[in-house]
Amino acid sequence: MQLTRIQYTGRKVYKDKHSRNTWNPGDIMLVSPEAAKKLLGFAEFKEASTAKATATEKKPAAADTGAGKKPSDGLKVAELIAALNAKGIVIPEGVTKKDDLADLLDNAKDESELSEEELQARIKIREERERLDAKKRELENILMEVDSMPKAALVEYAQKFERKLDTSKKVADLRAEVVEMVHELGPR
Repeated sequence: MQLTRIQYTGRKVYKDKHSRNTWNPGDIMLVSPEAAKKLLGFAEFKEASTAKATATEKKPAAADTGAGKKPSDGLKVAELIAALNAKGIVIPEGVTKKDDLADLLDNAKDESELSEEELQARIKIREERERLDAKKRELENILMEVDSMPKAALVEYAQKFERKLDTSKKVADLRAEVVEMVHELGPR
């Protein structure tokens, strides 16, 4: 079987259905001719030899203009927020416009330019966000588990909260009570 070398030039991770691959920006992979034909129909995919030639042609043009690319160029609001969070930059309350978020990202100092105190503050913010994300994931997992529990399991789970459920109620009612307990008292 003959394979075709394809390069992905997109900006985001892409999962394609044709070759069942996950593509990161700049990835070059060998795919079947059928998958190559379908993927080459998208602007983000090029044959590997063509993609390299195109990339080298574009570099001198960008250097001639002298325009520096900003970190926020081409990013959507959700991507700007993710980039700011990744850098540990606190987004002031009420700042939701794309231009304001882009200014925050473009004017943010790189970690190599930060003082020791600023760096420690960013690390602390990042750790707190990671802790909150982990707590949120844990809560979501517990709620998904509760959603699939039968009546007996719901009664048993409620005992972890030192509560006794009325077994004469419907499963849906018991489930609602347990979900309320989880929200009030946290996962157990």
